[in-house]
Amino acid sequence: MAAIFAALLALPLGGARAAEQPAECPAMLIDAERLVLVLSPDLGSVAAAVQFYERANGKDWRPVGKPKSAVLGKNGMAWSYSSKLAPAGERVKTEGDGRSPAGFYPLGAPFGFGPSGPAGYVQLKPDEHHCVDDPASPHYNQIVAKSAAGGASGEDMGTVPLYRQGLFIDYPTGRAEKGGSCIFVHIWRRKGVGTAGCVALAERDVMEMQRWSAGHKTLIGILPQSGWEASRSCFPGL
Repeated sequence: MAAIFAALLALPLGGARAAEQPAECPAMLIDAERLVLVLSPDLGSVAAAVQFYERANGKDWRPVGKPKSAVLGKNGMAWSYSSKLAPAGERVKTEGDGRSPAGFYPLGAPFGFGPSGPAGYVQLKPDEHHCVDDPASPHYNQIVAKSAAGGASGEDMGTVPLYRQGLFIDYPTGRAEKGGSCIFVHIWRRKGVGTAGCVALAERDVMEMQRWSAGHKTLIGILPQSGWEASRSCFPGL
């Protein structure tokens, strides 16, 4: 896995890095202390590798730990409607397409079924954490009590076994675009089996991510090789 991830990172940059952060870099990168990079060979790949990075005082990024295996949507990735990295003509994510949204997003709080966890932990409970996936609902891409959802379709998160450990991803709502909803990091069914659109890892790796990111401003990048090549200059040291 380490060799594969190193090969993915070793893409040519096509020139020297800019001295200052380019305009196309994600705005939330300015304050980010940590980065979870989820990298796949191309948009069609279900398999991905995950590497943690951190920086101090806004300086160069450095890897933390070893790469981890992950899976993406059962149909690979598609570019988020909100991503500025999407090349013209490439597939854009829509609700129910079975694809993970390519782009950069803030990594949110840890969650699970247990009564406690790392800083910011949310205990999921049946009927209390209903993630709405119906674009016709004003609660689209929001987590509300099932009683408040007005019958809108969604996931009763407290009853989904794969959510016994996970993290929220602060994925932007695109109701008009039907841009995708309920995007999380969670436990995989098993290696090689894709998700409905989330990022999934072995349970021990999800729990490590929870502990490592808790209390820190963390960014998650979900990218194919081409997206990493376009954005790598935003990350000095890599």
